[in-house]
Amino acid sequence: MSPEQQARLQACLQEAAAILYADSDPATLTDLEAIETQVRRQMLTHVGPQFAVFLSNKAQGQASASPANSAAASDSSLLPKLKPNDSSCAREPD
Repeated sequence: MSPEQQARLQACLQEAAAILYADSDPATLTDLEAIETQVRRQMLTHVGPQFAVFLSNKAQGQASASPANSAAASDSSLLPKLKPNDSSCAREPD
């Protein structure tokens, strides 16, 4: 991963964390167990399904690629189109 990609990933993760925190009731986050429960709930509800879609699309792309094209199937063509040099993590319209 390039330094630019690492910085972009970090910015997107911080933005996602802020959104997920805003979706939480801070009054219920009183101890480590409550925080862990909330994080697990949000991972299962919001984050996990998005990774499953990505992994499913990637697996389909690899299954349809011939051995000669297997390098092409592992590239970033299956990733959502993001606006270049944009720290907002917004997707480009298809």
